[in-house]
Amino acid sequence: MNRISQTLQINKTARIDPYEDLANAIIVQAVEDYRNNKGDIGEIEDFFKSDWFKVLTNIDGKWLLRKLQSEKRGVIKEVDKHGLQTRNG
Repeated sequence: MNRISQTLQINKTARIDPYEDLANAIIVQAVEDYRNNKGDIGEIEDFFKSDWFKVLTNIDGKWLLRKLQSEKRGVIKEVDKHGLQTRNG
């Protein structure tokens, strides 16, 4: 499992709100769809920038989208403040 998915992954041993679990699953699915070019990429990008995304999580959607775009290009290698690591190309 990659670093972004790990960051978004729910701690299975902790008891969390089922709505938070659902919100996390929606975001993880969007990340996987974006990475695998499933669906309308423009709609997925719009989702990351939407108010709905902000309701689901405290992660900055524009930041996440930039990381995913960089990951696709293979340009960055660093561990950022969220513990996400991408590669340099």
